[in-house]
Amino acid sequence: MQKTVAIIGKGAWGSALYHVVSQNHKKVHFLGREEICTDDIIILAVPTQSLREVGKLLQPKVKRPVIINTSKGIEQQTHQLPREIIKEFFPDCRYFTLIGPGFAGEVTRDMPTIVNLGYGEEKDEAGDIAALFETDTFRVRTVRAVQILELSAALKNIYAIGCGLADGLGYEINTRTLLTVIAIEEVQKLFSALKLGVGINSVAGTIGDLMLTCNSIESRN
Repeated sequence: MQKTVAIIGKGAWGSALYHVVSQNHKKVHFLGREEICTDDIIILAVPTQSLREVGKLLQPKVKRPVIINTSKGIEQQTHQLPREIIKEFFPDCRYFTLIGPGFAGEVTRDMPTIVNLGYGEEKDEAGDIAALFETDTFRVRTVRAVQILELSAALKNIYAIGCGLADGLGYEINTRTLLTVIAIEEVQKLFSALKLGVGINSVAGTIGDLMLTCNSIESRN
């Protein structure tokens, strides 16, 4: 893959992704939010609440890009997931979402990590996009489940906050495990109610992300 890759967002996660992508691809660089991007592949490593701003800045100059979202959450004003926001500006883009259990600092230090690359109709491109990120220590699982991954990534933050509250009240691992089990059950019920096809790959990624966020003091939530 000889296309140019731009990473928008030079925070911890953006820097970690640069660390892995640059091992596979020479044409990778950072762009600030206000820079015009004409790159073929765009990695968005900004908070969900900033995605609309970035979309407005990119729309005039980008036609049909490959966009890889890495943000987690729901937009406060519209209650939209990242894919829904981006598709407003680029309805014909090839869209992927890179979400999974991993802390940026450990990725930069080459600690073994696995994440999920969600795709919709872009099955033929998913393997090439995954290869862009994969190294000996950073593995990528491809799964046709963009909505499941983005929704579960937002919901797991709620349960992580609950685990933090439990810790603050003096409860220990039993209670944290109880909350994690409840979280898995509730998320699966929601997916069933929304009639989302839940395969083992998407469930494994969801559980992994939930476990990481709920059980580490490095989690912001």
